[in-house]
Amino acid sequence: MDILDKIEMDGFESSHNNFSMVWKTYQILREDMKVSNDELDELIKYHNRNDDYEISDKLLKIKTII
Repeated sequence: MDILDKIEMDGFESSHNNFSMVWKTYQILREDMKVSNDELDELIKYHNRNDDYEISDKLLKIKTII
């Protein structure tokens, strides 16, 4: 694997990870998917890093309800 393939693969993995975090958040907020507090913490940190404070606040409210 040359360096260009590695860069492309890293971009794909990053994109896939971002999508999975957003998809999981959607399932929690819209479809009442049940997750652990650790998973909620991970999602809250992810959305705070991406300046999605409104979403992280909603996740935090769910966490306090649980």
